[in-house]
Amino acid sequence: MSQTDPPLYSTLELGFINKAKRLYSRILQPLVLSLDRAGITPNQVTATGLIIGVALLFISAATGTLGVGLVGIWIHVFMDLLDGALARHQHSGTTMGSLIDGISDQLIVTGAALLLIYLHLVDPILLIVYLVAYWVLNIVSFWLGYQGSRISLVLRPRIFVYLAMTIDAIFATTISGSVIMLSLIAILISCSVALYTVMVRPHSRV
Repeated sequence: MSQTDPPLYSTLELGFINKAKRLYSRILQPLVLSLDRAGITPNQVTATGLIIGVALLFISAATGTLGVGLVGIWIHVFMDLLDGALARHQHSGTTMGSLIDGISDQLIVTGAALLLIYLHLVDPILLIVYLVAYWVLNIVSFWLGYQGSRISLVLRPRIFVYLAMTIDAIFATTISGSVIMLSLIAILISCSVALYTVMVRPHSRV
């Protein structure tokens, strides 16, 4: 789940997130109220989304069908929005919740990349570099946020990768590799900013 200002996110990301909150919180409000009345916690929503996502990714690999994995990915994305909305409604956001949420997201990103490798849809070297860079970026971002030094520029374009995978599955195209390459460039730029923050200005915002 997410707290008001999750330490994982940069100030750039928080700007977009805070604007989006007002929109999807209104859309999800009836479901949030139902979950709250049922005593469901944000962490339970996070865990459910992760379990469904991982299970369908495994089924997708076993059947060789990208579409099944994509259903799991998008269910996880929806649950990710829902757990944050529920946390805000219950005023229960914590740093630990943000960490759990971030790990859950990263596991799905990793699962999606491994699925692409297993199905021979994208160059494995590109995906391995992408995953390593993504993990480094998230670890450094969370550590800096926890220390009170938030990065101003972080780009985590996982949604664009998911959209590219969806387009490939529906229209039998092959754009995922190109989108992942562009995403990797964005992540490497973000990693450079994050590492600069760690080494040069550990207690300031870049």
